Amino acid sequence: MATPVQLTPAQIKHFDTQGYLILRAEEHNLISPAVLQQWTAEVRALPREQGKWMPYDEITATGERQIMRTENFADYHSGFNTLLHGTALCGILAQLTGDEMVLFKDKINYKLAGGNSFGAHLDAPAYDHIGQIEHTTANLAVDAATIANGCVEVVPGSHRMDVELAEGGMISNAWEDGHEWVPVELASGDLLMFGSHLAHRSKPNKTVKARSSVYATYHMQKDGEELRRSYYEDRRENFPPDHGELPAALKLICNCMVVNLACRENTRERLRSWCKEVCVRGAIYEDRGARCHSEGARGNVNEICVWLQTSARDGVARSQQ
Repeated sequence: MATPVQLTPAQIKHFDTQGYLILRAEEHNLISPAVLQQWTAEVRALPREQGKWMPYDEITATGERQIMRTENFADYHSGFNTLLHGTALCGILAQLTGDEMVLFKDKINYKLAGGNSFGAHLDAPAYDHIGQIEHTTANLAVDAATIANGCVEVVPGSHRMDVELAEGGMISNAWEDGHEWVPVELASGDLLMFGSHLAHRSKPNKTVKARSSVYATYHMQKDGEELRRSYYEDRRENFPPDHGELPAALKLICNCMVVNLACRENTRERLRSWCKEVCVRGAIYEDRGARCHSEGARGNVNEICVWLQTSARDGVARSQQ
């Protein structure tokens, strides 16, 4: 792999003041766009095996289910393992943060044709349960990222602002509407780096081609050990991949709903499915209470339904990060 690029004082100042920095593929020479695309295709084609890499699906605007991203893949792919844990990339990030960097999280967002948007948010709230520290993300563009296919948009300097958050950790509509968003268009192989307190979002992919990106998030070595392991243990339990089991808390809720239902078996199974979709995927069914009653629900189902709706809104931020 390439030796670490030496950043200029101007580049480091731009990261400090604006909250992000772009290195073009020919500037960092970490990996060729063709190899990056090949490796990404290999990860996307991985079988859905328990306890390893973590695939997640999405429901598109047309109601179709398709893969949205794969997480926790670096340790199972030799190429990405070397790249994302390697000194070349970590050395670039260390120049921005002033400390040795350790991989915390890895994911590939596939942003397939028709892929959904990601609402305005900060990354930090999705990581604070592991430790309230600053994280730095390296985003490698597998495919060209354009306005048409939903490239990342940022508010420069927002990492130094008091960003107003809404319920669930997303940025409030008022704050989002009150600031200027700058699209960050990237060519294949380009590298975008930003901190976990930078406001960012992306719009839907309205083209007929995928717009995949590798996101590798790091923490400073001084912030602790085994943080990656702790993060993925928690994520696998509370936001399991699409081949995983329901988390323990959701099983309890589903069981509680079933106990309080006077309905047929097929209805109980339907309600279990709704629970999973609402809490794990972040979908919101505002008519949940009405649906439950129409199926013959009894007892405290109304309270459970309110909890599910609240959890859905909260789950949008953490499930998408």
